Amino acid sequence: MWKPSPKSLPTTITRSLDLNGIKTSMLLQLFSDRIFFTVSQYSGKMGTLLQCTVDESIIDASRTFEISTLLGKRDDTLLEVYARQITERISALVPKQHGGTGT
Repeated sequence: MWKPSPKSLPTTITRSLDLNGIKTSMLLQLFSDRIFFTVSQYSGKMGTLLQCTVDESIIDASRTFEISTLLGKRDDTLLEVYARQITERISALVPKQHGGTGT
C-alpha cells in the first residue's frame, strides 16, 4: 500500500498548523517495521513520549494495543487515549498480517 521502499528510509512528512491559536507541529516517519509519529505544541521543549505497540492475534486477526510512557508524564490517561486513537487510525491503513507485530 503506502509502505516505503528500503532505499528511501525513513520517509518523513512534517506539518504545522494552528489549533485554537496554538501552534501545533506534527512529524511522521515511516520505517520498514514501524511508524514514528509526534505531535508537539511546545516550542523547543520535550513533552511526553509514548510508545504504542500493535499485536495481531494469530487466531482471529484481531489487534491488541499496548501503550507505554517512555519519557515525561506517567499515568496521564488522556494522553494514552489520544495515542491509542491515533494508533488505531494509522494501523487501520496497514493490511493485517495474520500473526504479526507492529508499532
